[in-house]
Order: sequence, then C-alpha cells, then structure tokens
Amino acid sequence: MKMPSFKSQIPNVKWMRRIAGRFYIRFYKNHLLLKRRVIACERDEALKERVVAKYMSKRRYKRSPVIKKAKECSIAVSEKSSNKIFTDMVFCRLAYGFTASEYIQFDLADKPYEQRRTFYSDLDRYIFAYHVSDICDMSVFHNKIRTYEHFSRFYKRDLVPIKGQGDLDKYLEFIGKHPVFVKKDALGMAGEGVELVDITKCGKTPEQYFAAILKEGWTVLEECIVQGEEMARFNPSSINTVRCVAMSTRHGIITPYCCLRTGRSGSFVDNASSGGLLALVDPETGVVSSDGFDRNNFIQESHPDTGVRFKGFQLPEWQEMLTAVREMMQVLPSVKYVGWDMAHTDKGWVMIEGNCMGQLMAPQFRKETGIRDDILGYMKDMDLMVPLKNGSF
Repeated sequence: MKMPSFKSQIPNVKWMRRIAGRFYIRFYKNHLLLKRRVIACERDEALKERVVAKYMSKRRYKRSPVIKKAKECSIAVSEKSSNKIFTDMVFCRLAYGFTASEYIQFDLADKPYEQRRTFYSDLDRYIFAYHVSDICDMSVFHNKIRTYEHFSRFYKRDLVPIKGQGDLDKYLEFIGKHPVFVKKDALGMAGEGVELVDITKCGKTPEQYFAAILKEGWTVLEECIVQGEEMARFNPSSINTVRCVAMSTRHGIITPYCCLRTGRSGSFVDNASSGGLLALVDPETGVVSSDGFDRNNFIQESHPDTGVRFKGFQLPEWQEMLTAVREMMQVLPSVKYVGWDMAHTDKGWVMIEGNCMGQLMAPQFRKETGIRDDILGYMKDMDLMVPLKNGSF
C-alpha cells in the first residue's frame, strides 16, 4: 500500500527545507558520471562500452527498468545496430540523465557531446525542481488528495478522497450522484492507476467495491469530465488536455512551454506513455504549431483516428486558460515550477492535475539544440530555494 512521502513531514523551517532540497540535488547529481569522464567516453567508444558494461554488471541494475526500456527502444530504432544504440542509450542515462524515450525524441544518436549537453533531461527536471521550489510544498502535488484540498475551485467537478473506513458515507453519496466515475491512485503518476468505473457493472456491491479500494491504498474518485466539442474532435474517447508549463519569476508568472496531448481511439487517457500523441502549442495564441508525434518519433500531420489536422488548430478560450494557470500558481507561491494539465469543458477550462517535476520532452522534440540555456535563464530570474553554484546546474 502506497503512503505519503516523508517530505511532507519536514518542519516548516526554511533552513531545514533548504538542506533537504540540497540533499536531493546531490542525490540525483551523484547518479551522473563526472563531466571529464563523460567527455572521455564520448571521444572513445571502447571506453564508453567498458563504462556501460561495468554498470550492467552490477546486480541491482540487471533488471532495471532503464535497461529494459533501452533494449526495447534500441531494437525499435534499428535492429542492425541495436547493440551500439543500446550501449549509447544506457551511457546517455549515466552521463546526462536521459531516458530511452528522450534519446529517441531528441534524436541523440548522431549528436556530439556539445549538442547533447544542451538538452534538458529526465534527471535534470528533478534537480531543477529542488532548486526552485520548497521541498515540502512540492509534496502537495505528489498526493491528489492534498492537491484537491488546495485547488478544489479549479476542478469544477465533484471529487471524494478515500483514505479509510470513515469515508464510506461520502463514497456512497458520491456514487449515488455519479455511478460512472474516474478512479485514481492518490499517489500515482503518469496516468498509472487511472480507471473509468461503472459501479453498476463492476461485479461488486458498492460496499464490496469500497472494501477493495481500501486495500489498494489512498484513492480519489472524480466526477467524469465532459470535454468541449473542439477538444473532442481530436479523439472523443479520451479527455484531450493541454500541458501548460508555468514558472514564477521576479517579473511575474510566465508560461514558456505548452503542448496538446491527445489519446488514441478507444483509449481513456491521453498520456504519451500510453500511446497518445503530442503537439506543440504557441503559448501566446493557443494555436497548435507542430505536427503530432509520439514517443517513438513517429510524426502525424493529422490525428490517425479522426483525421483532424494538428498544425494550425486554434485551441478554445486560450486567454482564459492562461488566466486560470496564473491564478493557480499563486495558491502555492513557494512552488515556482508546475506543469498544469488542463481540460476544456462546457464550464470552461478545468484543472486535471499539477506536476511540480514535469518532463519537458515536447519543446525539445527533434531540435538541434535543447532548452538548457533557456531554463538557466529563467532560474536566474527566480528566487531560488537552493542557490546555484557557479551559475549553472
């Protein structure tokens, strides 16, 4: 059973929270090779192979998800040179913190060290988050129950948290109003533990279903979102959303990166990790500015199931969405970096969830250089929880 992180229990003392944040920054940086070692490996393939082989020889890494995913992705890229690509994928995880999916999306195979270093990686996002945000307040976003407590007015739908037997009455009242609902693992991420439930067809009595939920751990049940017609055009079976990245700077709240996320036919979720498609969105106008693409770098001018063209599509009521995001950023001002997932409905834009360590894959898709310098520029205009050393991270 999943339980909340101990981070939420750290006392509300700034210097203690800063020390905790610094600890996690060091923890993640210690997962990376030293810069001089990285450069040496990039110049010497034999050395790179030895470094990867040494990593692979360690028992705790043999069944690592990193290794499994790299094997799958390297074969998908090229069966003929899959061994070489696999070695480079694992190396890029050790050297820069890239996932196998990022390796593909950023087209890193043929890029030298100087270009690879410009990209913002999966591991970088953790380091960045602990630099800019309060470690304890970040934990609000790691628990969907606490998120709802802080941001309920932006949900514009019913939600009931289930933590124990005492929540039975609220649960029964909820399913009486909403027999079809969305069930989410309160501590889940990346769409895991999300399920569409019809209580009349689940094969259990309401009390039996409640007992089953208690065994799974903390859970939230949400009223189903009915998305607006414009967003439903991409794929009516999934709630198609916008990921809007917001940052609080000394000169106000900025929204430098936005992307559209849409699911595939028959899918309930829109996550790229579940087969969904992404497309970049102009953060000022709300116009989709790229073709659609998936995690395997497959590009689609139009949605493959509905034929709706991505590039040039105007998302509805865009300025209203940006206004909502700016208001949400002010609820927890100590969390200065959040990726907000937003859906459009007949009630306007509603919040799905906030991600205080959200990935930034989409803005770097198939670019010659990444956004590391941009991120560093934003950080220099922010009041950091953990100051930068030597002006870089």
